[in-house]
Amino acid sequence: MIVRLAKTLVLIVALAASAPVLAADYVSTVTGTNPLAYWRLDATNQASTNGLYSTTYTNVATSAAGSGAPIAADPGNRAASFDGLGSNSIINTGLSGMVPAKGSINAWINLSSLASTAGRTFYIAGESEFGNDFDFQIDADNQLRFYTGSGENTAASLGASPLGQWLMVTASYDATLGASSYRNVYVNGVLAGSYVGGVATGTKSSQFTIGYSAVFGDREFSGLIDEVGVWNRGLSTSEVGALYASRLTPATPGAVPEPATWAMMIGGLGLIGGAMRNRRRKVAVNFS
Repeated sequence: MIVRLAKTLVLIVALAASAPVLAADYVSTVTGTNPLAYWRLDATNQASTNGLYSTTYTNVATSAAGSGAPIAADPGNRAASFDGLGSNSIINTGLSGMVPAKGSINAWINLSSLASTAGRTFYIAGESEFGNDFDFQIDADNQLRFYTGSGENTAASLGASPLGQWLMVTASYDATLGASSYRNVYVNGVLAGSYVGGVATGTKSSQFTIGYSAVFGDREFSGLIDEVGVWNRGLSTSEVGALYASRLTPATPGAVPEPATWAMMIGGLGLIGGAMRNRRRKVAVNFS
């Protein structure tokens, strides 16, 4: 009996060693890339994760628990909701003065209508400035565009049916690389548009805003925006891919068992301990 239970314990331990554990979750993956700012957008007027940059909501609601971007380790995630009804819904942030010539924006979006239907641009995020753009938006032709410099832009398609689904969209720019300068746009971690070469932009002085351009106006988003990150450098293709890959926390082998596995191990040890105590009591009776 003891031998049989010991074998069971060995099996339990082996299962624990090979049990899937949570990989780095989405939030940890984003913060691990050292963003200048990262806003979770799951509460009104919530500051960035590093506490350095505030947000001020104007005519922007917070969606219900569980309706935010489908990211790892947060099934109750919420998002910022923009009605798209011309109410000038905007999230102003405490960030301004982006560095010249490089930067990245990453966000999750869920469109409730098409920009072509509304007949206007849907602004995602950026720091607008005349002749010195850093704007990530969906234009009235339904193309996702990243504007830098004095109007240079990179376009990408959101797909045939972008409504009512979460998409991770990313814009990355680095004009400090000379002839190798790039401006890339990604959808769900995959490069969807690129332009090599570009104009080095100057230092900006306007506010970084979400869901509406404070400079150009009439560019109100329609739908949900979540998990907005901004960097003062260009994100690499591998970094963007890693962000998207971490959204659902894939199962990987690890040394730390999940709670259910711990419970199984403890239960197995309890069974063996109980069997050993019963064995001792039976021996005592047989020899009395």
